[in-house]
Amino acid sequence: ERSKSSSGQGGLSKEDERDLGRLKKVSELLTADKEKQSQQVQNVKEELIAKKDDLMNSDVVSQDASEALLLHCVYPRSLQSPDDAMFCAHFAMQLHQIETPGFSTMHYFDELISVVAGSLFGITEGEAANLAILLWQTWSTVNRWRYDEKLFEEEVTGKPGAHMERPSATDEGQEISHADFINLYNSWHSILGKSLIGCLESTEYMHTRTGLVVLSRLVEVFPTRPGLGNRLFKTLEPLQDENSDRPDIRAAANAYCTMLTKARAEGKWKEEDASVAKERAEKEQAAAEQRKKKLEEQFQEL
Repeated sequence: ERSKSSSGQGGLSKEDERDLGRLKKVSELLTADKEKQSQQVQNVKEELIAKKDDLMNSDVVSQDASEALLLHCVYPRSLQSPDDAMFCAHFAMQLHQIETPGFSTMHYFDELISVVAGSLFGITEGEAANLAILLWQTWSTVNRWRYDEKLFEEEVTGKPGAHMERPSATDEGQEISHADFINLYNSWHSILGKSLIGCLESTEYMHTRTGLVVLSRLVEVFPTRPGLGNRLFKTLEPLQDENSDRPDIRAAANAYCTMLTKARAEGKWKEEDASVAKERAEKEQAAAEQRKKKLEEQFQEL
């Protein structure tokens, strides 16, 4: 123990004073670095805004431009690391926020879901984890716009990103309304869901593993529609079989099933009917009481 004779001001020992001084210096360095990095972020944003008119080949919304950005920039970099995936997600949204002429956020989302859905069967587990970060960041925004019409009007309506290319069009394209966006959302939700279920049903170990990795990381934001959620529960059942010869897959499936159940209970399935949710909660409560009663009877028999 430290002796009282070694105490300095305020009852602190000399060793404590040295530690406190060191921590203060570290705090000062971190504060200074934060200010420096914040200024760097602001400088980059200002430079991006200044150059936004030249980022795309044309002011006219083009599906090809969004596809090129995704295939040559966003997708390959997102596979490299979690930080790269996070950066790419924020960069794409930054293009939307600064109203980059010619950049269609709707086409970008559309291409992203299409590319991801197809790539899940040909990437490693690590790449899937990185890609899931890009998806989580993107789908979080998509969810907010889907379920909050006022927010959609504030953040999307009237911006270049709200337009989609029309066949043979030479103008800025068709602006997407919130009703149109709901239709797009339902399509994206279905495409991604079918691909992930395909991964779970595949006999290839890597496909199943990839599907579970992505689904586990998306559970807070996907799925939001009960139809797909219930199909996921059904698809998980064979993977949870106690006689499975793939114990790691069984453990991952059990873990995801628990997370999916929790997400459903917390209202993440935003389109689930309230009466259905209430009925399920009552059944679960009754089952829990029955299990409790059975345990009490077994205890009394002992």
